[in-house]
This record gives sequence, structure tokens and C-alpha cells, in this order.
Amino acid sequence: MASWWLTLEDLHWPDYDVEARIERRAAQMAAGGVNVAVIFGLHFRWDFIPYFERINSLLGRITTECHRHGIKVVDHYSDTLTHRARNLEDRWYIRQRLDHHVPLYPDLGHEFRYAGSARDSWRTVDVRTVEPVYYDPYRCNVFCPNNPDYERASTTYALGLFNEAGMDGLMDDDFVFYPGVYSCSCEHCRERFLKECGLRLPEATDTTFWGNTENPDFREWLAMRLRSVGDHFVHMRAALGPERPLFSCCSSTSSRGVSDLGLVYDDLVRGCNTVNMEMVTVAPLRECHQYFAHQMPYRAIAWAAGFLRGEVDHAQNVASPDPLVSIAYAESPLQFFLCWALQKAWGHQSWVCRRTASRNDEEARKKHDDDAHMQGGTLFWEKEHVDLFRAARPVADVGIVFSPATRSFASKAQADEHEKAMMGWIQKVSASGILCDTILQQALQGRDAGKRLAERFKALVLPATVALADSEFEGLAAYVGH
Repeated sequence: MASWWLTLEDLHWPDYDVEARIERRAAQMAAGGVNVAVIFGLHFRWDFIPYFERINSLLGRITTECHRHGIKVVDHYSDTLTHRARNLEDRWYIRQRLDHHVPLYPDLGHEFRYAGSARDSWRTVDVRTVEPVYYDPYRCNVFCPNNPDYERASTTYALGLFNEAGMDGLMDDDFVFYPGVYSCSCEHCRERFLKECGLRLPEATDTTFWGNTENPDFREWLAMRLRSVGDHFVHMRAALGPERPLFSCCSSTSSRGVSDLGLVYDDLVRGCNTVNMEMVTVAPLRECHQYFAHQMPYRAIAWAAGFLRGEVDHAQNVASPDPLVSIAYAESPLQFFLCWALQKAWGHQSWVCRRTASRNDEEARKKHDDDAHMQGGTLFWEKEHVDLFRAARPVADVGIVFSPATRSFASKAQADEHEKAMMGWIQKVSASGILCDTILQQALQGRDAGKRLAERFKALVLPATVALADSEFEGLAAYVGH
């Protein structure tokens, strides 16, 4: 996999220079052994509503040319964020700090409609201010997955784009409730909370509810938000069909921080058929033990979903059969090789991308349109030795239990301790030469599950785990007694 970067120049399409660049880039990727190109650049896609017809045509031309070279194309965009620059300072910030996408967005006072509704009506609402959320790090508003008008617009756009452009997969990015648990309190979220949980959302001043994980009503609120994000991917899967790869981007799935945003892969797999981890580093060698531990919960989720056991017919339309993907960042061919080696050692589909800051180097951008130049023949070597990358059989002696319930519903201190202890156990055990694997706590449910785990693992570790169901205690008892 490699990133296909788009710039403002590409929006000149149709244009002879753009056409020549598309042909050159596809040929460069094919020469580098790339089999999947992932679109980068038109990221906050809802900023581009006036240009959707042109963008669909451009992406269709890219897809046609890539297919001619045997390369699949995955679109990649932020589905919930839209820039709202309030002043010149915001515009400079967007241009200098957020250069992973084309800085073309409407003025603050401009409004658009799509699929029969106003874009501004989709925005999330902060319960503390009763105003639309403004997420300052991205200078943006955020859209709500519980808003039926937004959901209709999101799936309508994706289906229309894929039908017109013929793309092969979607990375549906940034599907989160920024900035945290106080979002969203729009009428649709309140209605869902009342309907599913029988509860009315309290005022922001109610400290017995907000932030109090000992209150079962607040835990219901957290769980509903996780379901809301997962439901979006179920809707998107239904729209795009079962054969197209569908995934999101998640830099962690074991931390309380991402859970409070609503983005956890153990719920996303209800709709996604590929699991993707973002490695936010350009120092993979120094941090390889950390990222080895970091990727283990993703593997546990993919295993529990059946992706790694051949039980799910996952994304047969994708060029690689790997249902577990990770994106890493590199600034040189040597860093690319190291990232690739780590990813393949972990059993991942490798996607290595330039740090976006390097795109400010105009000479480098002109010389290398995309990331294929960094690969140095590595991907061809992988293809020539495909027998080395066959599916692995799990042989671990130690099972380390990842508890999504502890992560999401215990106190923040307990959740943080669980993640820290889990990462520590994985790193220490693996560094000692002991094979380990991570399993979800759901794998403990029932006596039969406990007996199966006893046949698979010599030891189980439950790192600082404080939230287990009765059926999971039953499974543990069966494991110990087996």
C-alpha cells in the first residue's frame, strides 16, 4: 500500500498536466510494486461540496489508470470534520499545521446543503455550552452520527462516489465525538439515550452523572456513544456492499482517551471488515517494543471478529488478503524498510506514508509525486517470497487479556492502569523470549471457553482488570480447574 497525494493543482482537472501526472504516478507505483493506492489530500471532504462532481471525475480517472496497472484504489477522507476558519490566524494555522489536506474550505458564513439537508444542521452540540462543538486543534466543527440527515448524506455521498469512480475500498476517517464525553447533546442523541436507555441526559452541572463511572447511567451514556459510531460503519457497510474493504483510522484502541471519543475497534468491526492501526512515530526502531505491544489489542480484535481465522470472508476485493493493516510514517527509504519489516513481522498489511511536513519541500514533491520512491524494491521482494508471508498459526504460551470493559467503563485511573499494565506485560514477556498473544475478555465467557483457553495457553494474565462479567469469571474458574 502507498499514499496517492492530491494537491490544489489536481483540482484543475480536467487538465493535460494533471492527466500526465496521473499516468506518471500510476506507472511509478506499479514500478515500485504497489498494489493498493490510498488517496490523501482531499481530507475534510465536506469542505468540497461545491466540487463533488469534479472530484468524483478526478478520482474516477485515477482509479481507471491505477486499475490499468493492476493497482486497487482506496479513498480516504474525514467523514465528520469541516473547517471553520474564524479569522486570518486560523487560516494560517490550517495552512501550516494541517498540510495533510488541500486547504480549500468555505468562508465561515457560507452554508451548503446536501442530500436534502443543511450541513450546519449535522453538527454535534456540547452539553456544557449548548452550542455546536468547535474543535480547536483542527479549527473545525464535527458532525453527529446520530443525526439521520447526516447519516443519509454520508452514505449517499460514498455510494455515489464509488458507483461513479469505481473505487475499491474506503478508509472512513475521524469518526469521533470530539472533544470528549460532553459531546453530543443534540436532539437526536438525547432521543436515542431516552429510547435505548430510558434516561434523560442531565445538565452539564450534574456532577453525580458527568465523569462519574460509578454511576450506571453515565456508563450507559458512554456505551451508547460507542454503539453510535459502530452503527455508522454498519450503515456504511450496507451501502457499499460486503465485498469492498471498509476501515477507519485509530492510533490506539486500548486507551481511555479514544474510548471517550467513541472510536474503538472492538465496536467498529460490526461494520468494518479490516482493522487498521496508525503508528504515530518516525522512530520505529527506538519505539518498536512499544508499538509491538500497542498492536496486540488490534490483533485480538481481528481474531475475535474471525478475520484471522478464515471465518469471515473479509474484503475479497482488496489486493492483499491481510485483514490487519497498519500505517506508519517514514522520511527515508531506510525508515520505510524498517517500518515495513516491523509490520510484516507482526502479520500486518504494510502501509508506509511520508510525514506530511516533507510535502513542504517543493523540490522533493516535484521529484517524487508519491511514496513509491521510498520503497526501493522491497515490495517486489515481498511478492517474490510470498511463501514467507503465509498465515501464521498461533503458538503462544501466555495469553494476556485485554478488557474493553475496564478501558471504557472503569474510572479513568483504573483504565489507564489497565492499559499501562497490559503494555508492560506484553513488552516484558516478549522481551524475555516467551511467546504471548492478546485475547479479548469476551473469550473467557463460559466454562467451555475456559477449557479451550487451557488447551491453548499455559498461563493467562489479567493486567489490572477490574470489569468482568459473571460468565467471564465462570470461564476463568474453568481455566484454572482444567
